[in-house]
Amino acid sequence: MELSINLLKKIAINVYDVVHPILGSSMAAEKSQRGAGGDISMQIDLLAEQIVIRTLESEKVDILMISEEIGEKYIGNKNKAIKNQNVLIIDPVDGSNN
Repeated sequence: MELSINLLKKIAINVYDVVHPILGSSMAAEKSQRGAGGDISMQIDLLAEQIVIRTLESEKVDILMISEEIGEKYIGNKNKAIKNQNVLIIDPVDGSNN
């Protein structure tokens, strides 16, 4: 599947459905490991990122995802993602300070 506005909307809705109930909670603000961007990742960011990855995987998208939390991650077929120059840059919820 190609990256489309409908897929981006689906990703946004999926992330919202999961993170909205925990916004402002101590669980959301719980600190984790240092992310690829150098900041300490918060649970809400990691959770949002996982939802983005799961959605892209379930939609069979061949893409390079670049995120503050995990850095670069190829999803689907790496060679197709490179050939088609499919890149998605995300900063999940930005519970961090940068």
